[in-house]
Amino acid sequence: KASSLSGIIQQQQQQQSLGGTSAAGGGVQLIGNQAANTTASSSFGANGAPAVVESWGRWTQTDTEVELVLPVPPHVKAKHVAVKFARSTLSVAVSGELRIPTKSQLFDPIVPDESTFTFQDGGSNGRELCITLTKAGDGTATWPWVVAVSK
Repeated sequence: KASSLSGIIQQQQQQQSLGGTSAAGGGVQLIGNQAANTTASSSFGANGAPAVVESWGRWTQTDTEVELVLPVPPHVKAKHVAVKFARSTLSVAVSGELRIPTKSQLFDPIVPDESTFTFQDGGSNGRELCITLTKAGDGTATWPWVVAVSK
């Protein structure tokens, strides 16, 4: 089962703002285990829209980048983190615990050599791992989901 349900969340938010309650309509299409919104007006954390909350953390995006923010314990340092960037996959482990499983499929390709991770203070645990993915290509695609995480 995919943990990235941003399409369904976006649909529910749109329906709530319109007063609707249908769970099947509204431009959301299930593709395998991944939800994807097919409406052109959805924001999906884009350019100042609220972050999309996932089971592993939250994410936002601009035209050229996607930023993932994962809470980590305060004692975690860079040597405790393993982030593997590939053109179409991503994996993240913190202190040996997989947060985003190995070779999880990304929505669209990225530029691995231009993608990074840093830490910032804040969040519920006191520290956050911030992963910036640089979108490949012209960067105009709005991602309806970041990574398909199967369990």
